[in-house]
Amino acid sequence: MRKLKSFGIIAVALIIISTLLFTGCNYDASSKVTGATLNEKGELVINYADGKTEILDDKSEDSNSAEGTNDIALATSNGLRSSVSIFCEFVDEASAYYSAGSGVIIKLDKEKGNAFIVTNYHVVYSSKFEGGISNKINVYLYGSEYADMGVEATYVGGSLYYDIAVLYVEGSDLIKNSCALVADVADSDNVSVGQTAIAIGNAEGLGISASS
Repeated sequence: MRKLKSFGIIAVALIIISTLLFTGCNYDASSKVTGATLNEKGELVINYADGKTEILDDKSEDSNSAEGTNDIALATSNGLRSSVSIFCEFVDEASAYYSAGSGVIIKLDKEKGNAFIVTNYHVVYSSKFEGGISNKINVYLYGSEYADMGVEATYVGGSLYYDIAVLYVEGSDLIKNSCALVADVADSDNVSVGQTAIAIGNAEGLGISASS
């Protein structure tokens, strides 16, 4: 059963669990990653020092790729594509101020450009603002964090106690033409100490980034 109890952590930093370690004792310099890009299909392309490339979304046996699939890189790619940056404005007659945070796409209809996003309540709420909830919420997809690429979102509901809020985006052309994904929410009871975790979020409001 998928459990929603981990959403409070996921909304700030998307935690993706993998059973493989990023490096081992027998490190081969020729397998060093020298770069990574997203192609026109939204697939993550990894470049290696020996000149090989690997398309992580390509499962075909005859693909021109390094031997084996790097599950950490694939998990990171998918996590980035299911994450968003969130920026809120609070404006009234007395003052204007802003907040920033991270969000996770939990439901997506790319054909219609619709999405439900989970974030933290404190990102969209301020007790100093009349009404509490921000009167302008913009979300930015990974790789589209530019001033003119914000997608307006509406507040659906949330809980101050659990620090969780749900946002809704409707009819966005940016989402229709994006490589966005729905987050794969796992069972937190299956997480063990020592597994590799990748944290993804909008740290300091500087845009989506990932760290291991």
